[in-house]
Amino acid sequence: MRGVIKQIFVDNWEKFREINKGKIRANIDREVYKMINCGSLDKGFIEFNCESCGEIKRVGLKI
Repeated sequence: MRGVIKQIFVDNWEKFREINKGKIRANIDREVYKMINCGSLDKGFIEFNCESCGEIKRVGLKI
C-alpha cells in the first residue's frame, strides 16, 4: 500500500498538467515534482554500509 498516492501522481501528473495548462500555480507544480522525485537515487543518495553483515542501504536525497 506504500506509495500508492505517489504512483497516482507519477502515472497521471503530466496529462493533468496538459489538460489544465495555465490553471496550475507554479508552486503547486514544483511541489508535485518534488514529491514525484523524492527518494530517487538519480538525484543523489547517501550510502550506509553495515560493518557487521556488509549490507548496503542507499537513501535518495530529497530535492
